Amino acid sequence: MTYKLIFTFDDLNKIHALVDNINLRKSNHDVSIFIDTKDKQITLVGGKDEELERISLPINAQSTLKRGQWSINGSYFKNICTYFMARKLPLTLELTYSNANPCPLLNTLGMIELRTCTAAPVREVHSAFLDTLKTRQSDSISVTSVQSMIAEIDSHQPYELIALDHSAQQLRIQRNQHIHELAFPESLHIPLSMVLSQAATEKLAYVCEQTDCDSIDVSIQNEIATFSTPTHTVTSSLAGLAEFYQQKPVDYTHEAKLVVNIYGMREELRTYHKHYPEIKQANSSHLLIEQDNVMVANIVPPFGFAKSISMLEITIAETRLYRVNLREVNKVKIQDCTEAKKMKLQILKASDGKRILGFYNDRNPQHPYDTVPVELDMQSLPEALKLKKQEQENGGVSSVELEPQLDIFGFADV
Repeated sequence: MTYKLIFTFDDLNKIHALVDNINLRKSNHDVSIFIDTKDKQITLVGGKDEELERISLPINAQSTLKRGQWSINGSYFKNICTYFMARKLPLTLELTYSNANPCPLLNTLGMIELRTCTAAPVREVHSAFLDTLKTRQSDSISVTSVQSMIAEIDSHQPYELIALDHSAQQLRIQRNQHIHELAFPESLHIPLSMVLSQAATEKLAYVCEQTDCDSIDVSIQNEIATFSTPTHTVTSSLAGLAEFYQQKPVDYTHEAKLVVNIYGMREELRTYHKHYPEIKQANSSHLLIEQDNVMVANIVPPFGFAKSISMLEITIAETRLYRVNLREVNKVKIQDCTEAKKMKLQILKASDGKRILGFYNDRNPQHPYDTVPVELDMQSLPEALKLKKQEQENGGVSSVELEPQLDIFGFADV
């Protein structure tokens, strides 16, 4: 008995990621096919171990199928799908069943070359996966929330694992096997806690792109993340999750704490980066912190720039000059508004001597919501102090104190 299974070009686009992920270098790369003529749906399952994918499609009206399940060789399926996708054509498989074999002989129609392949029984891991999905407990999260969450997570690349703690309003990031804790930015609102690897984040973004639904079901069990919609399900390994939560975060000492007019500081640094290609290429400016003054400076030749920043409070043992990564500062998200706002900043020093500049908000004043790398540069201090003196002689003033009643970001602990 002969039947036809038709994948339209739109169907091929929907299964593109599943096909692309077929690894021909590994064994057991077959794709399992489940045909449900009652619900008029065909389900494809690919992958192995913790990296599985399900795609459900409506059966094409021109297809002639009988209920059943079988698997198709991965190399055969990948090559014929790639062939027809490249030509933007539908793929038609002729299925010939015999009494001796419940799995059909597949013949690809529409090719000059003969391409046939005998199907095999479905892989047990694939059928077990579908059974598990029927009973798996999950939480639903809106696609809008997922998209804003992914945008925030992407700003912290690279990382091995990243946890978003809804109750603590805190990010926990593993990078190069070190743990860093950050507060949520003001703009991030998620209804539940979640932990992801970079691969899991990419798969979550993929499911978002593929769905027309308003929400996605999320489940994290036994170090496996599962993201699901009515048409798509993907899983991703979160190996090392137990160790991730047991590991202590990097211990920082507070080298300097200040509250400054963050907009005045940011705009001065942005001016350097935006309007002076020499400074942009050098990707470096300086932050001078004294016990009574904060100044942004640039000493990249041939320029000598300086601007004192209005402030509310400074805590530092002695005058220090820090080199600031301009590109990273420009990435820091700061709530937009027209009036001057103050923000708590801290220079934090790790045990290995590396330093970061932390930006704080009131969601979690104990942990910065973002950081940028800085370096102590005392060798350039005389040049920076010279620029400070020239600024004052040129009509500038040292840091002026801001009114304490103005809004303060991240200074709820003062």
